[in-house]
Amino acid sequence: MINTMKLVLFIAGLSFPFACYSQSNSLGTVALPDVDTGDAFNQVKKMLGTWKGELTQASGNVVEQYSEFYLVSGGNTIYERIIEDGVEMHTTYTNVDGELLVRHYCALGTQPEFEVESSTDKKLSVKLASTVDYHPDHNSFVNSMAWTIDDENSDKVIVDSSVYVNGELQVQQAVIERIH
Repeated sequence: MINTMKLVLFIAGLSFPFACYSQSNSLGTVALPDVDTGDAFNQVKKMLGTWKGELTQASGNVVEQYSEFYLVSGGNTIYERIIEDGVEMHTTYTNVDGELLVRHYCALGTQPEFEVESSTDKKLSVKLASTVDYHPDHNSFVNSMAWTIDDENSDKVIVDSSVYVNGELQVQQAVIERIH
């Protein structure tokens, strides 16, 4: 015999992921404003969806990478859930006073913020924000990230990043493809 409570919880659990991806232009009776997010934010919007691929670390070690990008907060923030080799991290992308602000919640125990270094139709590069007070001698942290859309396949992206680990700058690259 099926336990009714377990069945209800199972069905509710199935609907949760779909609720995370839906957006509305109101919050109860409060109308949400139209959001002018800017060019760099719109570049990140191209990443909406689910991605899977491989990350090649500086050591040459290759690990699986999985990312989900979706709109939250009335469409003014993009939330990324990243899983590298089974370790989950999060990144947010939002527009602050016309500028893209990126904050990465890293497994290294830091939360670096980034500002746009350059943005074109095919590539977005961010670097550690000038207001961040991390130092390689004292902190391990992501230093820069760049997403380059493949010229022939917009569902394929190269993600380059540099990371300070125990004072050493390490460069790594992921190749990911949209799966949803």
